[in-house]
Amino acid sequence: MKVKPNPKKLRPTLDNEVSCPLMDLTPELRNDCYRSALVADEPVPLKRRDILGRRPLLNTCTQIRNEATSIFWAQNTFIMDVRDLGQACHALSHVRLEHCTLITRLIVRFQVDVEPPVAPLPWCLRGTPPRAGS
Repeated sequence: MKVKPNPKKLRPTLDNEVSCPLMDLTPELRNDCYRSALVADEPVPLKRRDILGRRPLLNTCTQIRNEATSIFWAQNTFIMDVRDLGQACHALSHVRLEHCTLITRLIVRFQVDVEPPVAPLPWCLRGTPPRAGS
């Protein structure tokens, strides 16, 4: 029984390589294209899910991925919402080390759960001193 090769797993060869007009541009112009496609105006949420997987341009071919990945990580501002420093470290542990070293701007927002007090607040927290005779 002959097994047919999976076309999705074929490596580029002279026979199956597809020409990409983007590769005809100079590296400087390609970098401009990558910046336009990958650098966001708003901070990019840094979550456990694969952020790069949601950037289809980076999945087109190895050369584009190699050229554009550093632009994505170095020129975006990333943001994460965490409850403590341990959670921040855990989230960053899911980002490849070579990508972490490229991050230049990271916003870490700590979420604090505050429950309403069950007893009246002390006067120093209310902002009004006690009245004489109270």
